[in-house]
Amino acid sequence: MARRPVLALALALLVLSEASAATLQLLTPTVILQQVPFAVTIALPELTNGSVYPRRLAFRVEDASGALLRNGTFETTAADGSFNSRFAEVVKKLQLSAYGAQQLTTTVSELPEPAAGANGTATATATATVLWSLSATSDVFVTPAWLSLLPPLVTLLMSALLSQVLVALLAGVWCGATIVAQGDPFTGFLRTFDQYWVNAFVDDGHAGVLLFTLVLGGTIGVVQKGGGGHGLALLAKEYMTSALRMQLSTWLLCLLIFFDDYSCILIIGNSLRQVLSQTGVSREKFAAIIHVIGVCLPSMAPVSSWIGVEIGYVSAQLRDLQLDWDPFVTCLSCLHYRFFPILFIAFIFITIICEKDFGPMVQYEKDAAASPIQTGYMTPVDLGPCASPTPELGPLEPDTRKPLRWQNAVVPFVAIIALTFGGMIFDGYTRLYAASPDGDFGIFDALSHCDSVAALIRASAAGWVLAVVLLLAQRIVTLDEATKAWIEGVKDVLDPTLVLVLAWALGTVIAEVNVAQFIATAVGDAIPKAFLPAIASALCFVVSFATGSSFGTMAIMFPIIAPLSFSISGGDANNLLQCFGSILGSSVFGNICSPIADTSILASLAAHISLQSHVRSILPYAVLVGTVSLVGGTLPTGMNLFSTFTSFGVCLAVLLLVVFFCGTRVHSRYRSLSSCSFMSASPPSKYTTAEARPLLSA
Repeated sequence: MARRPVLALALALLVLSEASAATLQLLTPTVILQQVPFAVTIALPELTNGSVYPRRLAFRVEDASGALLRNGTFETTAADGSFNSRFAEVVKKLQLSAYGAQQLTTTVSELPEPAAGANGTATATATATVLWSLSATSDVFVTPAWLSLLPPLVTLLMSALLSQVLVALLAGVWCGATIVAQGDPFTGFLRTFDQYWVNAFVDDGHAGVLLFTLVLGGTIGVVQKGGGGHGLALLAKEYMTSALRMQLSTWLLCLLIFFDDYSCILIIGNSLRQVLSQTGVSREKFAAIIHVIGVCLPSMAPVSSWIGVEIGYVSAQLRDLQLDWDPFVTCLSCLHYRFFPILFIAFIFITIICEKDFGPMVQYEKDAAASPIQTGYMTPVDLGPCASPTPELGPLEPDTRKPLRWQNAVVPFVAIIALTFGGMIFDGYTRLYAASPDGDFGIFDALSHCDSVAALIRASAAGWVLAVVLLLAQRIVTLDEATKAWIEGVKDVLDPTLVLVLAWALGTVIAEVNVAQFIATAVGDAIPKAFLPAIASALCFVVSFATGSSFGTMAIMFPIIAPLSFSISGGDANNLLQCFGSILGSSVFGNICSPIADTSILASLAAHISLQSHVRSILPYAVLVGTVSLVGGTLPTGMNLFSTFTSFGVCLAVLLLVVFFCGTRVHSRYRSLSSCSFMSASPPSKYTTAEARPLLSA
């Protein structure tokens, strides 16, 4: 027995001599916030010549004054019990109370194995004889915790003041980079471009999302040039013989052009605008229909100009949270938590079927009903005057002298949808059977293990080729025209793509300055996890209205809410999905009713009305749907009071009752007059007499 201490001492000396040749490392976060818990990594140097570390080591972390921050022990052996020649351990919940330059000291030492029957208490550990030890110091800089809020706040403020999301995102990244650089704005400016912006392009998975977004945008441009969207509009025109049929046909047609908000608003708006004067529908109501459906539906469609951006945001958060979820499947999994866009689409349908409106929209409908309604055969949809026998057409403008076939829009996008899901299932099965050849897997197993971005890239490329081949075979466009249209389509998605890249950069810098950790520490248990999805929705309503950008809102909210949900809920997957759905759904609010939103401007231009009239008419609808979706949908679902199905039923019932009892039916040759309600506060009529000049003109 006397030999055991000698052998232990010899082994300790050997390990110490090997370890001293290298250096103990203490890896600290880039930014440490004052009085906010943080984690460090203690990395032991790699041993050579077959040496291994003892089974049990003790560690101690102190600040510059010698005050103990954290101590304890860890086991160095692997799961199978084997010894390791290198070892690293993450130590959490360290906290510094003073800000400024600080120094941390770490000591790692070997303690003798406890004798049989020893309880291994903290006192025994503290008084045990140390066989060998290593020490290391690390210089850190502690930042006041409230400064971590500056990057998202600066981004939000700049977006509201300048109405330029790109500039606001750059300012937010610069602000965060300055904090990381310990208050040096020049270094922060350099890191904004040569580090954060560059890494946003090259980070894992980002390039694939960008490529898919660009290819799909180009495909949309080719379809638009071929007149496929206009063909869909012409197909529905023959049924528009009344105000009800006009609005219902517009609503249904917008559902068909689900792949892009700009395409839906511009194609339907420019194609059907002149039918309005023949049916007595106000241009404000028409703008509301194409705007709501044109924005809400693409934001949820699995194949659209939005999905690539949304996948990018979600994948970044999944990577930061170290969750092995497929981002595309995650986006689909939280669809039923997007109460606002789903309910807004349903609400517009309710107002159409009930033939009732409220707020300023009532007066606009009265003005339209008072204007002369053209009778008889409806003239063909005017797709633009031809100034010469060979008109100069824009890169995306279809040639009206050639057939405008709806099949040229339907076939490519149906192919993209089918190939996307087929490719995802095939890729998932391939991965699963490669790992477990004898396994029994279902479709959902395949979807959860596939590379969705790769499937989207392949499908969008195939849809692009199919769209070009269809148009060339029918001699509707030339190869040169198809190429130019594809390039113009790429240009159309370039702005949201740049927003996405800068949003990735902002998300990275927000994660580095530990915004979520600060908020989680500040609120502690003050915010129950059940309320977090509703809080996220309310914040998205405010931020999106102030910025006018759904993508900008997502860029601000995702890096804050996702880690906060994961922290407060203890990694609850359902709560995280609810927060994802709240952000993706509620961020659409500003795109619909904000006066600085690009889609608001496009909708007013497509309907030939002023931006003020459009915002004034649609804002009460957006506020109503937003309130109902928050109080009746997101909040009770987060609190587990109702299922999502029940919540949707409650919200739809409330919206139906509001329209039925508070709405006003406007008199026209197609509708009967009912008394006005208290919600029908309207601007003064534009007409002084029935014979006055009508507001609407073809």
